[in-house]
Amino acid sequence: MILMNTKPKVVIFGSFRPCSDDILYKEAYELGFRLGKCGAIVINGGYGGVMEASSRGARDAGAHTIGVTTKIFGIPKPNKWVCEEIKCNGIVDRIEKMLCIGDSFIVMKGGTGTLAELALLWEYVNKKLIPQKKIICYGDFWKPVVQTLSKESMILSIDPIDQPHVEGSSCDKLIKFAYSIDEVIDFIFKD
Repeated sequence: MILMNTKPKVVIFGSFRPCSDDILYKEAYELGFRLGKCGAIVINGGYGGVMEASSRGARDAGAHTIGVTTKIFGIPKPNKWVCEEIKCNGIVDRIEKMLCIGDSFIVMKGGTGTLAELALLWEYVNKKLIPQKKIICYGDFWKPVVQTLSKESMILSIDPIDQPHVEGSSCDKLIKFAYSIDEVIDFIFKD
């Protein structure tokens, strides 16, 4: 059961590869810790790497964590810092569940899974299939992807009577880049 309260629900996407001595793991830990200290519920895919680190940091700060998992990876249970597990059947179901429950999204360095998460989030917000959400890419890793796609895309405004029409603003305006944890915290909690 998802907690029904007013605490901000922050989803963190990122690689499953980092180990505890990697810089990315340490950054994800610190991010989870700081979000937890600010009263956020930290949500992620529930497994290793960035997911483990952010859950661990949030738990060390006394915060609630949610891991949204899927059976297709063959991993029997989430990492030990997940308080609440939401089980999904497939990858798209898993991503869509996080898109529905999250208020803000932080996208850290990652691979094809993280790319799929960013792409689906960006598309759903761009096409107004879900309400506007805060999307923050941490660091420059995703900047070339965002810049390339922004050249080809425009924000769509869905009119219930007419066909979708272009408003004339680049869809890169939906994504903010942050280069420090302080910037991330400020964007989530002060805007």
